[in-house]
Amino acid sequence: MLAFGSDWPVAPLNPWLGIDAAVNRRPLDSKESGGWYPEQRITVRDALKAYTQGSAFAGKHDETRGTLTVGRVADFAVLDRDLFDPKLTNELSKIEVTITVSAGRVVHRK
Repeated sequence: MLAFGSDWPVAPLNPWLGIDAAVNRRPLDSKESGGWYPEQRITVRDALKAYTQGSAFAGKHDETRGTLTVGRVADFAVLDRDLFDPKLTNELSKIEVTITVSAGRVVHRK
């Protein structure tokens, strides 16, 4: 199980920067399309799974969190664009959250 997280100050708090780095394999300060170690790129789906299901597993919360499944805690975000649109792969770091739901309650609305 691959688990991602935003271990600030080691990594940015913004998970979209981490997803962008995993998918595009470029440093935060560069827009170079070749990236480093391009053979280590993963898909958007795998990166998102690492931040959700993977981190729930690593934190021993995988029975109650990590997936949108009936009976689990409703933690999710509504985004301003389609995360899986292949045309937006180079813009993953620009994704913005419009609504955040934690334990079934809206806790943030843009």
